[in-house]
Amino acid sequence: MWKKILLLLIICLFSQTVFSQAKMIKKYHPFMNSFVLSGDFGLNLNYNDYENVGPGISSRISAEYFFETYSKHSIAPRISIEAGFLRGADSRRTIDEYRTKYISGGIGMVYAYQYDETFYPYLFAGCSIIFFDPLTQEWKEMPNNSAGKYIKTDVLYNGEIGLRILVANNLTMNISTGIKVSSSDRLDDVQAGKHDDLFFTTMIGLSYSLNGKTDEDKDGIPDDIDVCMNIYPGMEVDERGCPVDNDKDGVPDYLDKCPCSKEGVKVDKNGCILDTDNDGITDDLDNCPNTPKNVKVDEDGCPEDNDLDGVPDYIDQCPYTKLGVAVDHNGCPIDSDNDGVPDYNDKCDNTESGVKVDEDGCPIIEDEFVLSGKLSFGSGRAAMSPTALTELEKLIEVIKADPNSRWRIEGHTDSDGRAQDNYRLSFERANAVLELFISKGLDRSRFDIIRFGEDYPIADNSTPEGKAKNRRVVVKKIY
Repeated sequence: MWKKILLLLIICLFSQTVFSQAKMIKKYHPFMNSFVLSGDFGLNLNYNDYENVGPGISSRISAEYFFETYSKHSIAPRISIEAGFLRGADSRRTIDEYRTKYISGGIGMVYAYQYDETFYPYLFAGCSIIFFDPLTQEWKEMPNNSAGKYIKTDVLYNGEIGLRILVANNLTMNISTGIKVSSSDRLDDVQAGKHDDLFFTTMIGLSYSLNGKTDEDKDGIPDDIDVCMNIYPGMEVDERGCPVDNDKDGVPDYLDKCPCSKEGVKVDKNGCILDTDNDGITDDLDNCPNTPKNVKVDEDGCPEDNDLDGVPDYIDQCPYTKLGVAVDHNGCPIDSDNDGVPDYNDKCDNTESGVKVDEDGCPIIEDEFVLSGKLSFGSGRAAMSPTALTELEKLIEVIKADPNSRWRIEGHTDSDGRAQDNYRLSFERANAVLELFISKGLDRSRFDIIRFGEDYPIADNSTPEGKAKNRRVVVKKIY
C-alpha cells in the first residue's frame, strides 16, 4: 500500500511539473538555475515487528539543482546521504530492545511552489539504497544479523513533504516530515508479519544556494533580468520587472487613470488620451483638433454649425440661414448686387449700386404709370389703343424732364391662355411701350423690360373686369 501511495506521489509531482512549464512569464525563485546544498537533522519513528517504538535520530545532507522556472512552480533533482539509528522495544521478545544503525544514499525529484516571497512548500519523491546494522541495546549484533541470515542492504521508497522559509538571500530554513518504506522486513532483525518495515522522519535544517537568484525589490523578477529595480512592494510587474502597462500607453497601471486607452494613441501623464484643443473630444476622435478655446463642438470635435451652411456658429453672423442657401465667409446669404436683399430672395439680382430696392430686391419706383388693359390693350393683343398713346405722351414728357432717370417697363397679362403664351404676350406689350419711347427720342439704355405674364395679378381673373385690370403695362421710375 505504501509503495502505491509513493508511486501516486511521484506521478502527481511530474504532472505538476509539466503544468508549470506552460506558464510564460518568468518569476523570481531564490534557487532558480542554482545548486542548493542542505543539511537536516531530526527524529524518526519506525513501524515494524516490535510492539513499541522509540524516537531515533536521523541526519541528512543533500544537493539539488533547480531548473529555470517560468512560474511559481519549480523542480529539482536531489541526491542525498542520510544516517542515523532506529529504536524499538517489545517485552514479548528475548531481546526486548534493539537499535539499528543505518546510512543511505538516494536520488529523487523535488517539486517546490512559491506561495509568496517567504514560504516555499515542497514535495519530494524518490528512492535510496540503505545499509543497516541491527544491534542490541548494548550495541552488539542482533541474532539474525550475527548469523548472517540476510544481506544488510535494502531499497527504500521515499516520500516527503516540507516547507522552506526564506530567511536571507539564498538561505532558507527547512521543516519536513517524510516516510521511508523498505522493500523487505529486516530493519529490526525480525522477519515476521505481513508488512514491510518503514519509518517516519521529522527534520529541521538549512539550505543554501551557491549561485541563486536575488530579488532586491521583491517584485518577483530576478535582479539579473530586472529592468526596473526600484519597484514599490506589492506592485504588479511584467516579465521585465517594470510596472504593468496593460494598454501599452507608456503609463504604468498604478498611475494610469485611463487604463483602457487604445494602443498607439498619445496620452498625457495620467495615461488619458490627449485633448489638445481642450474641447472635450479626445484627439483620436477629433476631426477638428485645433478648435479655438471655449467653442462648442459636435461629437466629431468640430465647431457646431446649427444651420448647416458650412460656417461654424462661433463666427456665423447669420446663424439661422435657410438650408441650401449659399453664404459668404461670415455665414450670411450671398447678396451679389449688394442691394441688401440676399440672392435667394432677390428677384432683381443685378441692381446697380446705390439703387433703392424693395423687399424683392427690385428698385423702388417713386412714380408709377399703369396702362390698364381695359383702356389700353385688347384680350390677347399687344397693340395699344389711342387712349394709351395719349397717356404715354404725358409720361414721355415727365421722362424727358428728368434726363438722368431710369425706368422699368413691366408687362402683365390675365390668366387666359397658356402661361408660355402669356409670358410672350406680356413682353410684346412692354416692348410696344418701349418702341414708342424710342420713337419719341428717348434713349433705349434708360429702360429695362420685365415680362411677368400672368404671375402677378392685381384683380380677380375669374371676372371680365378683373382680367381687364390684369392686362396692363406698368412703367416705374427706378431712380
